[in-house]
Amino acid sequence: MEYLVSAPQCPFCGFESLRGNSMLLLHIEEHHPESEPSPTVTEAMAICPQDGCGDLVSQDDLAYHLQLHQLESKDDVECVTEEQQLPPAEEEKVAVPPRKASHAGGLYKGRNEKLRYASTAQKGWPGSIWKAFFSPEGGSERRETAPRKSHKSKGSSPTQPSENGGPSRNFIRLGKSELGRYAHEKEMPPWLVKLLHEEGQVVNTGVMPVLGQLLQQCPTTQVAYLCSPHVQHVSKLRREGGFCGYRNIQMLVSHIIGGQTTGSDVFGSTFPSIFDIQDLIENAWDMGFNSQGRIETGGVKGTRKYIGTPEAQAVFLSLAIPCSVQAFKDQQHNNARAALFEAIEQYFQSGVVDVEARIHLTSLPPLYLQHPRHSLTVVGLERQMNGEINLLVFDPSFHDSLNIRQLVGKAFQHKMSKIDEAIEPYRRGSGYLRKFNAFEVLFLRLDTPATSKE
Repeated sequence: MEYLVSAPQCPFCGFESLRGNSMLLLHIEEHHPESEPSPTVTEAMAICPQDGCGDLVSQDDLAYHLQLHQLESKDDVECVTEEQQLPPAEEEKVAVPPRKASHAGGLYKGRNEKLRYASTAQKGWPGSIWKAFFSPEGGSERRETAPRKSHKSKGSSPTQPSENGGPSRNFIRLGKSELGRYAHEKEMPPWLVKLLHEEGQVVNTGVMPVLGQLLQQCPTTQVAYLCSPHVQHVSKLRREGGFCGYRNIQMLVSHIIGGQTTGSDVFGSTFPSIFDIQDLIENAWDMGFNSQGRIETGGVKGTRKYIGTPEAQAVFLSLAIPCSVQAFKDQQHNNARAALFEAIEQYFQSGVVDVEARIHLTSLPPLYLQHPRHSLTVVGLERQMNGEINLLVFDPSFHDSLNIRQLVGKAFQHKMSKIDEAIEPYRRGSGYLRKFNAFEVLFLRLDTPATSKE
């Protein structure tokens, strides 16, 4: 399918540029500056023409980016040959999206709220949820991820951080290449504040079991590993811009709440909004966790500046949620990618129960993956029959298709010819990752259920 786009539209006001992306970038610079000029044409960037997206992507990535938009719009109801509604499930704690931003200039209020519950699936640890879709599988024995040093990739010079993630040497102010187009923004525009307050985010629950069934039926999958089914897919709103780091934090928190693991009492049943997360970052810096971030960013509260693994790590550590960050960097792109694949596969193998199984359904937390210009939530890993390795991800830039959403809560048999197409939006293999020679992964270390605080 070809995209026939007569004129790219401004993601802010709908202006149509008859002269292509170059004119559109100039329009944004003139009419929507927000104290920060748009990228120059020499950066070979393009604005995604998909309605409501507006992402700035490299010219090399645009075709793939549009292909993912095409896949998220799939609504072919004939892709399933058999389906069966699963029996009513018992009550389980799941993350409830914030309907309104709950902050009022202070810390996240959810930490003092009584736990509230929402009913969607079976009660207990992830093994009991997976059982509803596959053959019985006992709870997994999890081992702690080896301690890793806090790592900051955004700075211009290396550093050895202190034990609490704080800096041990001076840092410099970052710019557009690290923090995005709004690196020097004082505050985001009122229309965006209103949008985030009123609409929050797009959240889909129950996607993991659907992905598990698809992989089980996929003829090109040799072996696959999936994280806990508690994680929810959080996607961005139309026109919201680059809040991918915040959306990935929300996805990790959805696992913490759903699994009732360490930190769930902090959040209650509602995961934090973008504004809440900004408060938590600023508070973590005040406590000394990766506090160089305030120098490098100039502060993030009320802005659209990009955040990354240092900010995510600071938030979790400040809330006494154990985590660690591992960096993979090599001038040879293949070496960094191979090391990344190896580390993530070893991580998921640590949660394997049945070594003879083809699809391994674990209780492990998802991972926060950062690469230049974007971040993703890794929910699994797949080895294909042809030897290719794919990370399985929830990408906050894209939504789950209607095809996927209508299968939530069902046991189904998918058309063989359509299975790869259904899984493809969640795959990120060498073709996608080959462009990067640096990655960072944040691992949550959640080994025991938390005790609820009433």
